[in-house]
Formats: sequence, C-alpha cells, structure tokens
Amino acid sequence: MRLRAPAGTRVERTEGLVRDVLSVLDEEVGAENVAKSLAFVGVQPSSYPVNLIFLWTGGPHEAVLLVRLAQDSGIATAELQERLRDRIPQIMPGASVAFEAADLVSRVMSFGSPTPIEIAVTSSSLPANRERAESIRMALSEVDSLRDVQLGELLEYPTLRIDVDRERAAQLGVSITDVGRALAPATKLSPSRLGVSPSEFGDSSRLCRRSLTTCAWGSCCR
Repeated sequence: MRLRAPAGTRVERTEGLVRDVLSVLDEEVGAENVAKSLAFVGVQPSSYPVNLIFLWTGGPHEAVLLVRLAQDSGIATAELQERLRDRIPQIMPGASVAFEAADLVSRVMSFGSPTPIEIAVTSSSLPANRERAESIRMALSEVDSLRDVQLGELLEYPTLRIDVDRERAAQLGVSITDVGRALAPATKLSPSRLGVSPSEFGDSSRLCRRSLTTCAWGSCCR
C-alpha cells in the first residue's frame, strides 16, 4: 500500500503514520496473522542503491508499505482493504491510501504502472493541467467499481519564492552565486540549480522558518 500524508508533512510524522497503520492492521487481522511487513518512508537519498522504477516516493509525506499475511489466515484481502480505506483517514486527517500490485506478474501486466488504470494529463500550463486532472479525478470517483482514485503527482507542495533585485545586488557587490550559496543550506535546493558547483557543498542543514525571513543582503532579496 502507498500512504500519503498531507503535503508538506515531515518525514518524522509520516513515519508515525506508518507505525499507526501497522497497529491498525494488527487490530484488524490479529498480530499473529501478519507474517511480514516492510516499509520505506520519505525519499531515497542519493547514496541509496535503489532502482526508482521499483521503489519511488514523491516526498517526505509519502511511504510504501508491503505486508504479507499468513497463508492460513483466511482473511479476504479485498474486504481488509476496504476497512483500511475507512480507518486510515481517521488516523491522520488528510491522509490517503492506495493499494498497488505487490506481485511481479501484476506489475508487468500493467506495463510498469502501479495501478491498472493510469491517465496522463500534459500541457504547457500547470494550472490548466491541474484543473483538467481534478475534473477527471472527480468524474472517475463517481464510478463505483473504481478505488483509490488519486493524483499521482503532488501539485501543492510548499514552496518559497525569492526575488533578487539584480541591479541593487550589483551595487552591493553581491552576485547571484553569493545569493545561491546563502540559500542552499536553508532551503536544501540543489546547488547546481543555483549556479553553484556541487563540489562546494558536502553536507546540508535546515533553518527554522523565522530565520528565512532575514537575509544577509536584505535590501536586494525578498
């Protein structure tokens, strides 16, 4: 199953959601009927040797949970999924769950798609894409035979917009590279996207939101 917490949820809270779901699963089927469980929470670090074709997540708000029930449990999987669909949103408001194929044969028959039905919406305008995708999602949600109708790509992830007055920055002797170097540790942006050599950054850090309201060159950034 794929668990999605609300957009912007920190990985620590997503991990807590996974633990709560495992507890709910034990209540529904009994701990003795859960043979194995394996979960991955958050995004894959660059040093983690994993093929994203087989394991992918969209951010710290997302987790993938694999559960194997005991062979003699006698539990109907479809009925269990329906009960979990009702209970998981009660654990964390705004959270959702999607049950994907766990066996290799089903994944191959879906041509690599995690779901039997997948619709792609593309255009040059992101707002138009979202409006169209939402209309399709709402229409499909009314079909009784469909389950877990969701948007696979997160469209409302928190962002921070920073405008740089290049003329004022030049008067202060500040380059875009200097601004990028100051922002990269605070926002965890890729240094290469800011015009800074990635070799200059060996680690990352995180600043509190209050720290992001000030800047060393406040007169040229906002």
